[in-house]
Amino acid sequence: MSPFEQPISQLPLVASLIDGGVEEAAAQRQILTEARTRPHLLDDATLDRVDQVYREEQEWLAVCEEQLRRWRQDHPSSAEEREIDRLAEEIERLKPIVAEILALSAEIRTGTIDRIMEMSDAELGLKALLGQLPRPF
Repeated sequence: MSPFEQPISQLPLVASLIDGGVEEAAAQRQILTEARTRPHLLDDATLDRVDQVYREEQEWLAVCEEQLRRWRQDHPSSAEEREIDRLAEEIERLKPIVAEILALSAEIRTGTIDRIMEMSDAELGLKALLGQLPRPF
């Protein structure tokens, strides 16, 4: 048994991880959606961490899908089969949320405080005069 292959007795644990992942990803998506209008409040290090976590999440979802596939082949009880089906649906719901988080991170990265600090005084002043900088509030 590989370290990622779990017995069906671990179904509740895997379910709690998937369900928690859906909740956390939805919350992260909301945070990043709100940050789109104020990207300068974030720094590259924060977005680096978001990217790392959610790229790992994409890999983890593939592992979970494989685990669910294996459990289906093991002739689960009807209750276990229903839970496997529900979890497969949750994974399908989670995939686009994770993709959206990564896209939002990439979009926000173009306006982080790090991008503003990289500008010369002249460039910063011009962008401020042209109204091309985000408002501080």
